[in-house]
Amino acid sequence: MLSSLQFIQDISWEEVFGRWQKQEGSREEWTECATKVKKWSNWENWRRFASEAFQASQRPWKLYTITKPNEVIPQFLVGPFRGWQAYFEKKNIHTFQDLIEKHYDTLSMNTKIVQIMKNFPQPTEMIGIFIEDEEKMVCFEGTHRACALTLSKTQNTPLSFTHNPSIAVTCFSSEERVLLDQMLERGTHK
Repeated sequence: MLSSLQFIQDISWEEVFGRWQKQEGSREEWTECATKVKKWSNWENWRRFASEAFQASQRPWKLYTITKPNEVIPQFLVGPFRGWQAYFEKKNIHTFQDLIEKHYDTLSMNTKIVQIMKNFPQPTEMIGIFIEDEEKMVCFEGTHRACALTLSKTQNTPLSFTHNPSIAVTCFSSEERVLLDQMLERGTHK
């Protein structure tokens, strides 16, 4: 999976987080989710809590370009979030391709996903956890975009890119995979 990405540079977690905050943290819908749904005081506290479930700030990070996003992103594993994992009986093992194939009717009617598909943000950056022993990428941040891209591809209208997406990546060993299950079990509510 990493071989299908183009390395850009090493990057610190604070840089990754700052870019995430710039991309998502100033959007009203995500601030409302953080404060009204998840019950945190603000977006930053909510997202820092979620990322510290796997010690994001203590891990090395690398930034990559996803050179073939319509081929690569559908193969990412859906991240450890209750809303997304609720689609599956077995957790933390399914790709976005699995998600769309099994729940096409529901997700093709999801207004947020359809809106993203019609107006995909460019440039855009995702956050991933690469499970080295399994050669699998978990989408930690960017799930709606990954879902929209996969839906578009499934509808035989793959997205065109003026700027290929980038992804900030840290690595897990297979022994650390349990952190995904722990993150899912804990959730991100305060």
